[in-house]
Amino acid sequence: MHYVILRDDDTNAFTPVECLERLYRPFLEKNLSVNLAVIPNVRTDAVTPDGKPEQFLFSKNGTNVSTVAIGENQKLVRYLLDNPNYHFAQHGFDHSLFEFDSPAQNEIRRKLNDGRELLKSAGLGAPKTFVAPYDKLSRESLRETAKQFSVISTGWFELRRLP
Repeated sequence: MHYVILRDDDTNAFTPVECLERLYRPFLEKNLSVNLAVIPNVRTDAVTPDGKPEQFLFSKNGTNVSTVAIGENQKLVRYLLDNPNYHFAQHGFDHSLFEFDSPAQNEIRRKLNDGRELLKSAGLGAPKTFVAPYDKLSRESLRETAKQFSVISTGWFELRRLP
């Protein structure tokens, strides 16, 4: 048996429903699962490693608050819940640059717990999978996410970061 797991990162409070619909309707119509890595509380000033604004913020439309929780976009949440083949992973907390490449265990634990609560309060449930922004996990983050999640989805592990 072969599996193809579709995972799309960076779904957040600014993600237009129309984008997801256009991308994933063919998969949903064939009853295939689509896994969305959802940013619980997206930063409106998130940048890439080279300092450019994150492309997933293209529709923030001049928002001047610092973060927006996923549950604030009720149209998006309703759409996601109306399509049961969408499944959700927790994609960091706010997608600040390398936010889980940190030795601060208490801060890591807080971000994981707060992110989970935001996803649950939006109605998306408690995620079983964690995806670190940019796949960067410190030893402490890897240790903590392994305690709290059944699955850690990443592109790679670095030997020096393993607990």
